[in-house]
This record gives sequence, structure tokens and C-alpha cells, in this order.
Amino acid sequence: EDHRLGCGYGFGPTGALAAQEVFKDRDLVLALGCKFSEMSAGSGWSMEMPGELIHVDTAPDVLGRNYHAAMAVCADVGPFLDEVLGLVEPAGERDRDPALEEQIRQLRRRDHRWPRAVQGEEGVPPELFFSKLRARCPDETVFVTDCGNHQLHALLHLTTRRPRTFITPADYQAMGFGLPAAVGAALAHPHRPVVALVGAGGFPMSGFALLPAARAGLNLPVVVFHAGALGLLQHLQQRVPGQETGVSLRNPIFKDLALSLGAGYLEISRPTQLEHGLRDLTRRQGVVLLNLKVRDDGWPAYLEGAAGASWRNKPLSEKVMLLLRRAKRAVKK
Repeated sequence: EDHRLGCGYGFGPTGALAAQEVFKDRDLVLALGCKFSEMSAGSGWSMEMPGELIHVDTAPDVLGRNYHAAMAVCADVGPFLDEVLGLVEPAGERDRDPALEEQIRQLRRRDHRWPRAVQGEEGVPPELFFSKLRARCPDETVFVTDCGNHQLHALLHLTTRRPRTFITPADYQAMGFGLPAAVGAALAHPHRPVVALVGAGGFPMSGFALLPAARAGLNLPVVVFHAGALGLLQHLQQRVPGQETGVSLRNPIFKDLALSLGAGYLEISRPTQLEHGLRDLTRRQGVVLLNLKVRDDGWPAYLEGAAGASWRNKPLSEKVMLLLRRAKRAVKK
């Protein structure tokens, strides 16, 4: 994503702004090794193809399943690209489009804006955290997310700089995936940095994976995004039914849990603590749990786009029913 033509993920309403703007006027999409699952294509597959689709994948069942393909090619992407590139002239500096590159650069700057951090304020904006974390970690660092608000913020604000360095539950949104997957990545690549990113709701589902990670002598920072609630569900409930049910969290004492499982412990609760805290996190050896208290007062861009697309796609009868329910609740209050 740090390539000068890298637009970020997706190009529908749930995608990066740069991708939405740049792709909307294209007449051909070449999709290489992607399934167009709901995470990449947006809620209800709300991403629309701006032009004809050429779909290349080794799995025949994937081709043309979620989006009609004008041409479907069942092939490995590597040999396919070797053949295609052998038929065209090598791109040179004369083939660059400075105006397009500048447009992408400006739009990416807008994508990576974050809420203003106030001196002494409680809670760290997730967007700011990901920007600081990315600056601290080598390009080859493998980031593994769980599912939740932190995952959606990471899609936009955690720039991927190497292949196979961003692992996320893309098809089935399974809470508890992140930490065991990160342990697996660290075991498979013992000489590469690996960082686990999990929510406070997903962490208790697989948090005891800290124990085998510590026993194996892994170097594994584990960041727990602590907002006091199941943030993704809380945001959806606030927007759609207009009331919260069952989303508040009673968290364990993270410090006691980490130490009892053989892991180190750090805590960051204010933006002013980020520089020192992240320096400590990335330098420590062994398994380290970072309790990150986040100020999640803004919807992730993905969720904002998904909510809008979901509302537009609902039949009129369902829209009327939802509006009446909200009106009744407002009257009762």
C-alpha cells in the first residue's frame, strides 16, 4: 500500500476514499487472486464494478461467483502475470501519470486523518495508535487482527508494505481468531516480528494462548483494544435500533492475567504515553500484553459505508418498520 499507485483496500462505499475516487471512472478491473468476500467488497457486496471484470484465481468456484466476470481465468496469478507482462512493453518513466499519482497521494492523506489528541485526555484514538505503531515496526512485521472495531480501523490506517504481512478473519468474522493465529505466525516465522491486535471482547475467548506462547519462548506483542464495550456491535446498535443491549464488558484485570500466564504487561491510556509505550513494547523480549485504552468516539470508515449501503439496500417496508420502532422508543424515553 505504500506504492505510489496504491489506493488502499476496496473501492466501494466501505473502502478507502482514494480507491473509491480513483476506481469510479475506470472501464476495466483486473482481479488477481481475490474472492470478493464481504470484508473486501463491503456489506451486502455493496461495491460495484465500474467496468468489465477479468477475474483470475486458482479456485474455479470463486470465479464469477459474487461478481459477474466478463472473462474468468482459472490460473495461478504468478504464471498468468508472467505471460501477460511478456506481451507488453516494459513500463518506463514516460508511462507514469504524475496527475494521478498526486491525486492518490492527496486522497490517501485524507484517508489517514485522525481525531485530534488533547494533552492529558483519557483514551487513545485508534487511528493515531496505528499510525505510531506502523512507524515503529519494520516493513516485514506481520500484523494479525481479531474482528471488531480495531480490525476495521487497521484496514485503513495500518499500511501494508510487504506481501503476507496482514492476517485478518476475512470471510467468517470469528472473535477469538487473532491471538492463536498470531502465535501460529510467530512459530512459522521465528525471525520476523509479529504483532497481535485483539479487542477486549475477543481476548477472553482465546487469551490463554498467551501461556503456550510464553512456554515456546516467542517474542509476541499482544495489543488489547480496551473501550469498555463490544465496540462494533455497540456502534451498530446505536445507529439501527437506537438502543444498546448486551454490549457492555466486564473485563478481567489484564495485568494479573498477563503476569499469571508468563507474559509481561504494559498499559497506555493517553496519547502522550504512546511514544514511550510503543518503544517499550517493540523492544521487550518475550510475550507482552499491552492494555490500550482507546477513545473510540468515531465510526470506522468501513462501518460508516456499510451502514449507509445497508440502509439503501433495505426494502421500503423494512425502513418504515425500523423508523417506527425508533420513534416509539424515543416517545417512551
